[in-house]
Amino acid sequence: MLLGEAGACARRLKAAENPLDLMLARAWLTRELYEAGKTFACLHARARLSLPPMRTSSLERRGGSASAQSDPVALWRLNEISSGLLAEQRGVLIDVCVLETWPAWLVTAATTEERVLRAALLAGPRKCALETGLTTAAEIMRRPTPPGLGAGSDLSQFVAWMKAG
Repeated sequence: MLLGEAGACARRLKAAENPLDLMLARAWLTRELYEAGKTFACLHARARLSLPPMRTSSLERRGGSASAQSDPVALWRLNEISSGLLAEQRGVLIDVCVLETWPAWLVTAATTEERVLRAALLAGPRKCALETGLTTAAEIMRRPTPPGLGAGSDLSQFVAWMKAG
């Protein structure tokens, strides 16, 4: 039902695993905005600001590994993105891209057979907030990294860079 295909095979159901995948599969989101959403989620993971995916069976952290450190470039990019977004846009990006929560408007659009309702939901303010947030994030992610920021790989270097700048 989510894919709009009554007889979708099991392999196609992967496209309904999370909201971004579904919107791409249903052509409700462009490939560029989809990639921006996936990259935004990766930035959160690199910055160590997000939880493991809900599918993860073990939530314990691996102690002492380099992967437990925050990436200063990811922190800078997230700071820039956050500064360029309205609160509603920031919230919907985190909900849909990072937390992979299903907004009610998307579930309704995917499950209704009423075309007028679906069209209204897909042109509504919440979908527009998502698209505007993704567009802004994509533009900011294309910017070059400031010199000297990528030299380290922990939060203290990001803080030191911010203080110096």
